[in-house]
Amino acid sequence: MSPPTLELRIKHTFGPGFCLDIDLVFEARSSALFGPSGAGKSSILTAIAGLWTPDAARIVANGVVLLDTQQGIALAPRDRHVGYVPQQSWLFPLKSVRQNLAFGRPRNAKLTVDEVAVALGVEHLLDRRSRMLSGGERQRVALGRAILSEPSLLACDEPFSALDHGRRDALMRAVAEWQTELNTPLLLVSHQLDEVSTLTTDVAWLESGRVTAQGPPPET
Repeated sequence: MSPPTLELRIKHTFGPGFCLDIDLVFEARSSALFGPSGAGKSSILTAIAGLWTPDAARIVANGVVLLDTQQGIALAPRDRHVGYVPQQSWLFPLKSVRQNLAFGRPRNAKLTVDEVAVALGVEHLLDRRSRMLSGGERQRVALGRAILSEPSLLACDEPFSALDHGRRDALMRAVAEWQTELNTPLLLVSHQLDEVSTLTTDVAWLESGRVTAQGPPPET
């Protein structure tokens, strides 16, 4: 039997007004964290990516222990193979779009930079430096870079928030196709129910740092 896609046990006190305390297991290949701003969703993703260490945590992805504070296990971010797409897209400002997309791409990758660029709608920007891009363009390039790295887990924090409706729908379809082709588990953070319903099959509702419900996404 295959291990759960993701096991999350995180406890962290940020201050007198907020404590993140979750115990989650995702069996599905496509899962989501859903809830209001300030519920702790983004903090969970940064912990998975290895950019933040909670007071106490055990994070296991596809059977691999990424973090176990009790056992003293903490893989470096580069060793976690997590394709993390934050809300504020981190690109190399002096590198071209092509160079950004190709960063971290394995030599025997299934997808090419050019085909991903076309699906993202940035093929005409490949030679442009990323510092010259709009917010929506940077967001698409960051998502493409994560996909092209062929990660063991794709963790996306509001990846479509800067896109117009038509571009967003097309990119959601592309992400679903890439996920199937690469067999990559997805953990999505979104405020949009249609995104959650389109891309995921298991949703955890968060409020004030705690899970209030878990189950299939509602029909939209």
